[in-house]
Amino acid sequence: MKTTTQEIELLTTYRYLINSISHFLDVKNLNQRMFSVTIHVNKASDLKAIRKVIPLKLNKLITGDTYSTSSSRPAIIIADDVEGSRDSNPNLTNPVYPHTHGVLTLSQETMDQTPDMKKFIADMENTILEINEVRTEADCI
Repeated sequence: MKTTTQEIELLTTYRYLINSISHFLDVKNLNQRMFSVTIHVNKASDLKAIRKVIPLKLNKLITGDTYSTSSSRPAIIIADDVEGSRDSNPNLTNPVYPHTHGVLTLSQETMDQTPDMKKFIADMENTILEINEVRTEADCI
């Protein structure tokens, strides 16, 4: 029996998710701790930089240590994207709207220690928006 491309892509996605949360002590209720993000950047060459910077900045915010390896650090999966990819016609040569999509999963320890989740989400958003390469609403005007 031959595995289809769709099945391979699904298995690969599961592998990324499992690898990203492998440091968690508690993997129950992941869906209650997951956040999706879309982050626009100023130019396509900025995508590589933010892929490295975002996890470091969020580690610093959440654990107090940029290079934390603790079980409370967030799990992050980030994938670059450009306009047209949804229609199988991506603009790879000179994208107008380069961006990245991500899934951020918080540890159960972080959830348990966060009394005000709305404030915490705002803090995470602000941490990402402070990155130089991130395009803000003001940059789009």
